[in-house]
Amino acid sequence: MIQSPEGSVGTVARTIDLLRYFAEYDQATIRSLSSTLGQAPSTCHQLLHLLAREGMVEHDVEERRYRLGAAFMRIAILVFSGYRIRALAQPLLRKIVENTGETALLCLYQPLSGTMIFADKAESTHLLRYNLPLNRPSSLLWGASGRSILAFLEASEIERLFAQEQVSPASGEPKPPLSLLHEELAAIRHRGYAVTRGQKIPGAIGINAPFFDHGVVVGNVGITMPESRLVPSDIEHYAACICTAAKQLTEMLAEDNHGPNPVVGR
Repeated sequence: MIQSPEGSVGTVARTIDLLRYFAEYDQATIRSLSSTLGQAPSTCHQLLHLLAREGMVEHDVEERRYRLGAAFMRIAILVFSGYRIRALAQPLLRKIVENTGETALLCLYQPLSGTMIFADKAESTHLLRYNLPLNRPSSLLWGASGRSILAFLEASEIERLFAQEQVSPASGEPKPPLSLLHEELAAIRHRGYAVTRGQKIPGAIGINAPFFDHGVVVGNVGITMPESRLVPSDIEHYAACICTAAKQLTEMLAEDNHGPNPVVGR
């Protein structure tokens, strides 16, 4: 049966109440949930069944108790990690702007969707600059912001994402042959950063370097600037500034996690 809008809102509110309870009390029986939240036992059971199907809660059959599930924990970790990385990266972004004068960007990899987002930025000192929207999913196949992540994924994932893409969102040019893409990604891994021209934004240059969390690529830092402003001899200087910031962010994430990071200095 299709619920009315009012019924849907009520269901969402009751589901949020359930999750909030688990966040505060760790585990619960249907009886304790019903008593505390003022929901009928049958309603609690139905909502718990739906949440369990999505991995948001787990059911201990012997104890007749429910607790938060792996899917919820993963979401919580991703949210916390995103805030943590933004806080660590912001001073580094400002330093990139100081050293280059160009808009500095923090990009985060979204593994579930195989995309990336611009998660934070420090604005260029120039009046002419790009106003890039934050938190909007974007392809990994195009642009230095995408390819500097793509280069450090498993070959099977690269090929899966390659099969989904057709043309550049900026120029409409067709995607390169897979063999050529693999060559370009190998060059990025060797160099430690990616440089592209006009792949995501017409007339724009992107220079990005990846950072890692315990050996896994989680994003990159870089700059986006009008190609008309680039002096070719400046690329190495810009890339060095960006690679230094990426390495520092990798090191800070390792220290924040209280463990060694095998990718530092890669």
